[in-house]
Amino acid sequence: MNESPDLSRADLDGVPVGRLLALTGRLLSARFQRFLDAEGLSHSGWLVLMKLGDADGLTQREVADRCYVTQATVTGVVDTLERDGLVVRERGTDDRRVVRVRLTDTGRSRLAKAKATVHAEMAPLFADLTAREEAVVRRFLTRTVRRLGAETGESNR
Repeated sequence: MNESPDLSRADLDGVPVGRLLALTGRLLSARFQRFLDAEGLSHSGWLVLMKLGDADGLTQREVADRCYVTQATVTGVVDTLERDGLVVRERGTDDRRVVRVRLTDTGRSRLAKAKATVHAEMAPLFADLTAREEAVVRRFLTRTVRRLGAETGESNR
């Protein structure tokens, strides 16, 4: 189904909140992905790089948990990022079964550039949000994510 993103305020006033969330998520995701595409990154690759940017040297299990995905998904994403020279896998020195994922210098540079692009392009969408509005939206979205996470078993990731 191809829905028009050109909806007037009147068109949106009667739409249920859940539908508004879904529509907002779809439109934001599409916009976000355009900027990631320009940087040569998939959404999953972006998430992995972001998590490694926060805490480099995570195990693949830790990356999966922090990205809310399975280890199998992370394996494929890390394979791609490694092929592109953005990350390396390193075996643990104490336990060779442990594999840590680390950003390369190229990965760090690509992440910094992508973050700057995404911030510059996405921040204007929220520029008129007051601190009070942001707190209300944040509280609502956090509760919703927790509820949905509890249903799917993702609440502790």
